[in-house]
Amino acid sequence: MLLKSQVLIRLCVVLVIFIEIAIVFILNMTNEIENIIDLFDELYVFETKDELAAKVKSDVVTMPMETVFLEQVDEKKSTVPETEPPISIQVPTIQNDSFVETQPELPSPQKEPLVQIPLNYSGANKRLIAIIYNDIINDSRENVGMLSDLITKGLKFSMDDVAVVRLSKNQNYSIEQILEQLKPKQAIIFGAPDGFQHQLVHQIVEINSNPILVSDFVHLYLNNNEYKGQLWTSIKTLFAL
Repeated sequence: MLLKSQVLIRLCVVLVIFIEIAIVFILNMTNEIENIIDLFDELYVFETKDELAAKVKSDVVTMPMETVFLEQVDEKKSTVPETEPPISIQVPTIQNDSFVETQPELPSPQKEPLVQIPLNYSGANKRLIAIIYNDIINDSRENVGMLSDLITKGLKFSMDDVAVVRLSKNQNYSIEQILEQLKPKQAIIFGAPDGFQHQLVHQIVEINSNPILVSDFVHLYLNNNEYKGQLWTSIKTLFAL
């Protein structure tokens, strides 16, 4: 019993000592905490709400509305993704003769044959003698009278023996075409038109192996007997008179 009391007393003493040590430790820690708080108070001064609001207002820099708008536009541009250029895709062309559609050949329209105007002349041309008269420049009665006397009085032919061709009524024909149509054995041309290959008067030339006498315009012989005599000499040579 005595032993238990001694042990209990000792435990109480130890507990008291432990409590005292704890109290000392707590007091020391309290002092340390206060020192730390004082240190922070010196380094950083806590501001009130009003002081903070005033400081924020003073820190805000007023900017023009135009600058703010431009900055907003720049921000929007930066957020918009750049559009990529369209990608061109080349589709390969397939060449295949089987796909080529051939157009049927249309028959070429047949040209209608040109209708040749019949050669207009006077007389029956029984002896195949042609008198080609260029009446485009001058077609007087005196011209017709001289030709009529030449045929009937000079050559002793009738109108049935010869063919008298007026160029004014056969302007679609050349001299060569007229000769081709009539096929004369002898011919006299009075007033060779421009383009005719033989222009020398009172000259006998051969066309298609036939003798042709080239003479001047009829009206140039009317009042010129000497010139008319040259013509008659060539006519006698042509007909072998």
